[in-house]
Amino acid sequence: MLRLDDFQCFEDRDGCNRITHRVVFCKQCGQVHTDPWLTRDAARGLLAKAGASYGHCDPEERVAWVLSRVPGVRSVLDLGCGDGSLLGGFPPSLDRYGIDSDAHLVSIALKTHKKITFRHHDLEDAFEIPQADVIMLFHLLEHVTDPRNLLTRIRQAAAETTRLVVEVPILDRAIETQGPDLCGFFSIPHRTHFSRHTLDRMLSHCGWQVEQRTDLAGNGYRVLARRAEPVRQVAEPVQVERERRLALEYAEYRRNSIAAVCEILQDLPERCNIMIWGAGHHTEFLAALTPLFTPQRRFVIVDRDPLKTGMRIHGIPVLTPDAVPAEYWREGEDRILISSYTWQHSIYQGLVAKGTAPCRIFRLYP
Repeated sequence: MLRLDDFQCFEDRDGCNRITHRVVFCKQCGQVHTDPWLTRDAARGLLAKAGASYGHCDPEERVAWVLSRVPGVRSVLDLGCGDGSLLGGFPPSLDRYGIDSDAHLVSIALKTHKKITFRHHDLEDAFEIPQADVIMLFHLLEHVTDPRNLLTRIRQAAAETTRLVVEVPILDRAIETQGPDLCGFFSIPHRTHFSRHTLDRMLSHCGWQVEQRTDLAGNGYRVLARRAEPVRQVAEPVQVERERRLALEYAEYRRNSIAAVCEILQDLPERCNIMIWGAGHHTEFLAALTPLFTPQRRFVIVDRDPLKTGMRIHGIPVLTPDAVPAEYWREGEDRILISSYTWQHSIYQGLVAKGTAPCRIFRLYP
């Protein structure tokens, strides 16, 4: 499906954070996954450095959804709870538990939400799973090395009446939700790239029967499941072929998107100074997939994410925009290239508000 050799994960680290990113399709079951996969330390480091590169949830919507579909809920457990924002949105009358692999985020959660129980634990390892009426996995399952193992362990710990909420991005809607973004659906920190069918089948295999399914406006597919007997399903050839065509359709769309960006970049002068706004994976994809970076061009990178400022990407320093003199935005001549699909419009508007001439701003997407 996809292969990138020597892909650098964010900052320069003498090559220790360079990976082979390969996405493959299983001809037996139709599942799409990343192989080889990151070591645990590499995966933790990647997510810790990602910071603002990845979207944030709407706790109010998720809380309302859970409460409306599981009336009478008295306790909730959030696996992959992050800084506790989601659990903080539930009524304080509920017993609320959160577990996360990121010690830093758990420390923030403990300071911010003192009446909620939080634990730091590597979710890849065996750990004691508290009993709860609802167990939630919001955009967690696609990240773990062995999602079947995690789902099976949750079932073993769950009560008969426990409900499981799982939300993941799905391949069925990749073109719709990801658009021409160079980063694309086959995200670097995602181990498993689910479709509606492959998620439902995995849940059934692990002893969870889906009761409700919801396609979300953004990049998500959410299900509510109850504990059931495991069902060992053999993937039918017709379904495997459907999954293969789904993956190939998106892969072709992404190749066309890359070609379109390369064509747009041809409008840049061969010799010029370029400020890149954005130090996330999008910039590394530009380096890996396009002819942007040449010895004849000089670069600097800016990013508002404090996790990224101060580092270097291929020797290029990453600054905070506040470190750039105000007159540069108004009077400078350098090109300013927006390295983001999701935030392109808001970054453009912010630059114009600083007094930057629109002719200096270079956008990669319509």
